Amino acid sequence: MTYRLTKSWPDPHMQRLAEWTRDMMDASGVTAAQIGCSKEAIIAQAALETAWGAAAIGHNLFGIKADASWTGPTRIVPTEEVVNGQTIAINAAFRDYPSYAGSIADHFKFLRDNSRYAAAGVFNAGSDQAYFEALQRAGYATDPNYARSLMNMLASVKMFTACMVDEQPSAAIEVKPLPPPPPAILPPGYVQQDGNVILADIKDSTIIKGSNQGAIVATAGTVASVGTAAASFAGLDWKVLAVLGGIGIAAGVLAIVYFVLIKGRRIDMHDRGIA
Repeated sequence: MTYRLTKSWPDPHMQRLAEWTRDMMDASGVTAAQIGCSKEAIIAQAALETAWGAAAIGHNLFGIKADASWTGPTRIVPTEEVVNGQTIAINAAFRDYPSYAGSIADHFKFLRDNSRYAAAGVFNAGSDQAYFEALQRAGYATDPNYARSLMNMLASVKMFTACMVDEQPSAAIEVKPLPPPPPAILPPGYVQQDGNVILADIKDSTIIKGSNQGAIVATAGTVASVGTAAASFAGLDWKVLAVLGGIGIAAGVLAIVYFVLIKGRRIDMHDRGIA
């Protein structure tokens, strides 16, 4: 069982109908796919024919009679037929199945083997309503309102299936590894070692950068164009650069202060006639 009800009904009768509908969801899947209708459409027809399974004599979900082509067991049961617009009671022979699964499989075989159903459009209806109307055109039942009755039953079935979840596990999705990145194109004079771009000359080898491959190439190309001194500067740690920058700024400030003080002293000495 792959379907699970997500709610319970306090009325035992409603709970039984919900559970019966749930059990029919898996059983109706193959036939629904072959016909091209929903699972609920198959269940609606079975529910209408058997009063939600209560009248499924011999597991016969679709009220298929034992005609001359049937060689299996039968059951004679009273039923009603509409003849010349009048409803009459008769005794008829119906097919007897060992299980509901057998009934559903034979239902499809019955439709397939009787050419009038294909001629009426049962197998290319394209919707549940069109499927029901094709069944009526083919004379599946004598009720002139058969298609409308099936549509009404379909609405009731969907009330229950709306409270179900399919717990069938999904197929495993193959996760393919990403392809390796293309090799970096290094400028002349540089090689890559341990993820870093360095000068090929061991004496002057300086790490340029070791993170983003694109940045490695761009940085190495720039440094190569300005010489080894610039490469050495680019290889410094950012913390060291920050300290050097701070020292430079402080020195600049001190120079400005010193210049202002010296100039002020000279002006004062000039005013006093000293210089």
